[in-house]
Amino acid sequence: MPPTSGGRISTPKFREASRQADEFKGLPEGVTRFDLLKLVKHAGREVGFTDSMIQLLEYYLLYTKEQDWKDGARPVMYQSQYKTALHFGVSERQIQRLEATLFNVGALTWNDSGNHRRFGVRDEGSGEILYAYGVDLSPLASLYPMLQKKLQEKELHDAAWMEQKRRISWYRARIRTMLAEFPAHAELQAQIMDATAKYNEVAVPIRTYMSLETLTVLRQRHESLYEQVLEALDGASPVEQDCGLSQERSSTDDPNVVHSQTTKKTSSDKSDTRSPQDNGFRGSVVQPPVITGNIGASGKVEVPPIPEISEKLANISWKQVLNAASERFQLYLHRGYGNRPRPINWSDVIDAAYEVRRELGISKSAWVEACSVLGQGGAAICIMVIDQKAQDGKEPIRNPGGYLRGMVKKAKDGKLNLHGSVFGLLKRGEGELNA
Repeated sequence: MPPTSGGRISTPKFREASRQADEFKGLPEGVTRFDLLKLVKHAGREVGFTDSMIQLLEYYLLYTKEQDWKDGARPVMYQSQYKTALHFGVSERQIQRLEATLFNVGALTWNDSGNHRRFGVRDEGSGEILYAYGVDLSPLASLYPMLQKKLQEKELHDAAWMEQKRRISWYRARIRTMLAEFPAHAELQAQIMDATAKYNEVAVPIRTYMSLETLTVLRQRHESLYEQVLEALDGASPVEQDCGLSQERSSTDDPNVVHSQTTKKTSSDKSDTRSPQDNGFRGSVVQPPVITGNIGASGKVEVPPIPEISEKLANISWKQVLNAASERFQLYLHRGYGNRPRPINWSDVIDAAYEVRRELGISKSAWVEACSVLGQGGAAICIMVIDQKAQDGKEPIRNPGGYLRGMVKKAKDGKLNLHGSVFGLLKRGEGELNA
């Protein structure tokens, strides 16, 4: 094929494009011209391609044939500028400008005839170009590795952008839930007004033109406000005995409780200290007594005030709760259980539930109310059920705190069916949650 000629001004960029065209060895194995086009459409804007440039490039690529992109050939588009301009309904001058911009980003060069007239001839049998003068698209092939890298970078950027957006949405839902749960005390009015004003300030619409940096700062502001509102709610909640954590975190002043950091221990038959034969999810673990109420500082079980609730909770074992729990709930369980020299028991489940309720944005006041009606064991089961519902891909709970209060109200009315909820989770896909 004749070398590039025709009176164009020789510049370093033009000479480099001509060199790339002369060294063209075809596309990488398994890559087609449509793969190139796809890369340009997905990542081209990162390197300067505009919509008009991509549209013209696509038209030129479709004009070529697959054999033009193989070693020993050259993908030259030799249709006249007049016909191209007529196709797009623009002037020939506009086509020239678009070709110049495509040349500037390294997507083409020219194989000109003496009078810049574009024409070519293909073999009637093979369809291969015998000779052609016009737009040479072979430099586009050299952009393939760079476009691949840009596409990967763009996908990582877009994934990070969407993650920030998702986290902002999560914080917004939790903040709105907690603001709605603020106790109606006069001394909290100033905090409510301040938190509401800050929320209105950060709750701006998220637009696709926002940069990742802008979205990251916005997420950090939401996170800070979330922690502030949660701290205010926890501080405003009534602190009642036995409605926080389990007996393993009770006061060290109680002489009847063995603590992890004391040298005074009560007599034991060693059944509480020997290593379990298996982990807390298997049948070899000794089953502790069913806990239906709060675990007091003395370690005694306090039965919920409603007898019907106590009777129903007695039918649920802590192992059933664990098997029905989400991975997040189990993660908190193992994180809190650590290396304690005993099998997992109800107190660990309650401690995990107490931490998960914070992750769900459920206020301490809602937890305290659940404990007072259902006992710690019942409140822990409620948190486990809510945690699973909050992660439901089809109909996730939007207001975990309000849902917990609704469950407590059902319990007071004698309509709460925690037993059915737990077994519904154990038989995933076979039944619905009944709480």
